[in-house]
Amino acid sequence: MPTLKELLNADEATIESDEKYYIAAWAAVHYLANGGADHVQRFRSFLNAVAKGEPAEAALRESYDAPGALEPRYRDYLKKMSAIRPKAREWTFCFPAAPIEANPRVRTLGDRG
Repeated sequence: MPTLKELLNADEATIESDEKYYIAAWAAVHYLANGGADHVQRFRSFLNAVAKGEPAEAALRESYDAPGALEPRYRDYLKKMSAIRPKAREWTFCFPAAPIEANPRVRTLGDRG
């Protein structure tokens, strides 16, 4: 899984095409927004700074901490999240199949010559 610093430096094409980067980006946003009691306000501050044109790494450092210092807390959060087993609900629907009328045309294949 990419580090926070690798995520911050990845281009959009990499994040969209590499499943590991996409999952890590989702998890990083989840951590930044929900990882602590004050994270909602910190996340808003981070997003506002990036929206104003501040580089993402600088905005992260200003709103949270340096990526290297934040990394262990992010990894611990990922471990806790992966240990949660949500209850899955399965829904089953039965729909009667509509009758299909087929009138196939049959012809012999052969050389035309």
